[in-house]
Amino acid sequence: ARDDTAVEVARNLPKQEVFPAPAPLSPEEQSLLALATKAPPDAAKQVIEAQKHLGDPIQIAALTIRPLDDEEQNAEPKGKEIQ
Repeated sequence: ARDDTAVEVARNLPKQEVFPAPAPLSPEEQSLLALATKAPPDAAKQVIEAQKHLGDPIQIAALTIRPLDDEEQNAEPKGKEIQ
């Protein structure tokens, strides 16, 4: 009896014609639509080519750090002394 009531309530709930309901395009989606419809074919090819490399590993140039000179390590700080 209880299950029948739940089924009956579910049948009587309002339903949308289209689900999910369409929402206005975001500014980013509007820009993408403009690019897809108005940009020259070369621009679309460049976007597609760039997207092919989104998952590629990031390459960082080698970093070289010079060791401090012995003189610099043993020197007193050159700032004012606070007493």
